[in-house]
Amino acid sequence: LGNYDKGKENLDVALEIDQNLDAANLNFGWLYEKSGNEMLAKEYYKKAYVLGRGNSVGKLAAARYNNLSQTTP
Repeated sequence: LGNYDKGKENLDVALEIDQNLDAANLNFGWLYEKSGNEMLAKEYYKKAYVLGRGNSVGKLAAARYNNLSQTTP
């Protein structure tokens, strides 16, 4: 809905509970991608990929990372 501050606040809480939540890291990647910070988005996508260990979240994180890598250096 474009409320990035509230989204970040909620994701911060999720990662405080468990920093290894693959979906929270993926969503942080989306949040930073949407707000124009591709470098930070890629970092979160990488972490979500590693934590996802081949699951659907990890695969989506890899796809988002690769998409950003094609459009930004």
